[in-house]
Amino acid sequence: MKKTSPRRADILPRALGAVLLLFLALAVILWFCGVYDISFLPRPDSGNADTSGEDTAPEPTPPPADASPYLAVGISANDLIGCEEALPSAPELLALLASFPVCADPTALDAAATFHGADSRLVRLAIDGLPKTRYTGTKEVRTVVKTVLDDKYRTEFAEEYRTQERQSVMLAGGWIIAAQGDSFSVLDSTGKTLLQNYDPEKFAPTGLSDGQGHILFQNDGAYYALRDGAFHKTEVSEEDLKWALLCELPLGYGDDGTSTVYVENGLYGYKTPSGETKTEAKYLRAFPHHEGLAIAYERKNVLILDENYETVATIPYETDDVFLTYAEVTVPHTFGEEFYGLNTFDHGLTVFRTRRNLRTYRVFNYTKIYDDSRLYNRYGELISLPQGYELRGYANGMLLLQKSGEDRYGYMDCYGNWVTDPYFSYATPFYQGLAVVGEKDGKKALIDTTGNTVLPMCFSEISVVSRGLICAYEQTCGWVIFAIDEARTN
Repeated sequence: MKKTSPRRADILPRALGAVLLLFLALAVILWFCGVYDISFLPRPDSGNADTSGEDTAPEPTPPPADASPYLAVGISANDLIGCEEALPSAPELLALLASFPVCADPTALDAAATFHGADSRLVRLAIDGLPKTRYTGTKEVRTVVKTVLDDKYRTEFAEEYRTQERQSVMLAGGWIIAAQGDSFSVLDSTGKTLLQNYDPEKFAPTGLSDGQGHILFQNDGAYYALRDGAFHKTEVSEEDLKWALLCELPLGYGDDGTSTVYVENGLYGYKTPSGETKTEAKYLRAFPHHEGLAIAYERKNVLILDENYETVATIPYETDDVFLTYAEVTVPHTFGEEFYGLNTFDHGLTVFRTRRNLRTYRVFNYTKIYDDSRLYNRYGELISLPQGYELRGYANGMLLLQKSGEDRYGYMDCYGNWVTDPYFSYATPFYQGLAVVGEKDGKKALIDTTGNTVLPMCFSEISVVSRGLICAYEQTCGWVIFAIDEARTN
């Protein structure tokens, strides 16, 4: 009996159905990875902000009992108690300020002092002649922005400037920059004038320090140190500071003094402080040891090195050939205080700045770019953040977290415990044990790492700690200078 062949009319619908199913499956995968959005479909929360399409990190292995703490996974901020306080009246504020003891000997203050709750206190500096007004004139603010040029991931750094009011009092490297008439003067913690007729526009403080701990000032691409009442040009170059943060940094930040980094033919290596070479110059970038660990970059990996310069962990840059994903560890895009904690170990954790470019097949001609900060432990394990939060800073063992898509900030310690409710509308990373927080009305407060209020939420301006000093402004009292005093006796 003659066999009959399937009709073409039967094959064609099946083939079309298979193609349609394949197309729908591909569309679902691309949507889930964040290549495009569908307005009526909610996207599953990845548990890490700005990381759509990325694998979630495995829960890290708990370290031994004698190791630094690690961050727990899956913590939520529920039923936490806030710390809102009633705004004090003018007499109450003046009485509050009077309750802070006056520093008897400012020369005995420790510039590296860290505020430790009940074991520390703030004292006032008795400096006469500080301005009563919050601002004087205007200034040009420089911001460095990284821009992606094309789908080949070529980038450029551009400087952006904006005009804003200049504070009448500022801190730089533990010095006080105060307006006096039409100019500024630089004072030390005793109120002694170090430099008169200072022009902060010409010599802009960077927050950076030279090898001797002198704060650096930038002028026309060169860097100067203020010594003996005059500016002295240093050998520091823009290349030396390519990865540096242009914000106030405590003494010894990110460097325990056990290693130094040298450059040879554009590559980096390690030496001892005495000058003995420990590794050849083979890294794309290297950073000094802190807590016995150092960060070094290869072409495709980030390395964690121990005190003997042996590799403890290797963290590869992530790639995905299916979706043509490209990833890199990248320099900060603003070089501001939000990247405090970058490339150095603090309480057993470190922060890497990463860029991920998700690109579909060329027929779609579409690229989606994610920049985010990622937290790793000393074993090279990625630490997952609480669901729905982004990392905005890490220092002093404290994570500054932002509620995704909202101006809500809170703090979590390195053990995974919420220290404050995530309700602040403004917050800075911790500096020397203190952080500045604010509410929507513009008022600011100072808190310690336990979440306790050190200065109440009534000031219009509070600076981050500058080598043990803090300046604060409120209209009733004008500018006040505080200092961390670790020598508290009960």
